[in-house]
Amino acid sequence: MRDNPAAALFCLNPATGVFSIRSMGTVIGGSGKFAGATGAYEVKGAGNILLSDPAGRLFAAFTFQTEATISTPHGD
Repeated sequence: MRDNPAAALFCLNPATGVFSIRSMGTVIGGSGKFAGATGAYEVKGAGNILLSDPAGRLFAAFTFQTEATISTPHGD
């Protein structure tokens, strides 16, 4: 499926490494059984930065939850 993000928010507490993310948007089609799909989605996530290497790359643990409501022209 393809999407059209409408809004996104990323929050990070630099003192603790705890972060959260939220994104919302619309579904604007797809291929196969999702051809012509329309609808809306929301993604929520949270995590904690555990460590970083000398190059500044971060290692984090996180979870995400995705909810979507879609309709297809053929009713699948």
